[in-house]
Amino acid sequence: MHKLKELIERKEAVSPVIGVILMVAITVILAAVIAAFVFGLGGEVESAPQASLSASAATTDEGGNAIALSHRGGQTVGLGDETRIQLSYSNNGSTINDNIASTDDVDSISVGDTLIVFEDDGTIEIGTVEDSEETDGNVTESGTTVRLLLIDTQTDQLISDQNIRFV
Repeated sequence: MHKLKELIERKEAVSPVIGVILMVAITVILAAVIAAFVFGLGGEVESAPQASLSASAATTDEGGNAIALSHRGGQTVGLGDETRIQLSYSNNGSTINDNIASTDDVDSISVGDTLIVFEDDGTIEIGTVEDSEETDGNVTESGTTVRLLLIDTQTDQLISDQNIRFV
């Protein structure tokens, strides 16, 4: 009984070594977190613009096959250097991948905008409805399914992936 009373009345810690180890560990972790914030190791994570885009088969005023790309909501998508627009489809068994250039009139697509992907003098371009009015070129032949990709060049993230069927 005497030993039990002595054990209960003891005022010292279980082990001073464990206390020291815990204090050192907490100090090291705290120093690492502070250093990460001070030196910017966390940094900001870049992301591609978030936008709701829809694409459908269209016809130019001169009767050429084209693609209408409409911005339904979300952030503005910059065209040109910020975004790679890629068109891929199968033609006679081989896959064709075309990078599309934007016309001088178009540098972005915002909510409510509709742009047209059209063929003009052998080059596939994206521009306004007015840009495509006088072309009779076809993006592809009827009966073909075309895949339209918009890829953010800074982050290499996909903005939009659309399949369009030409009938």
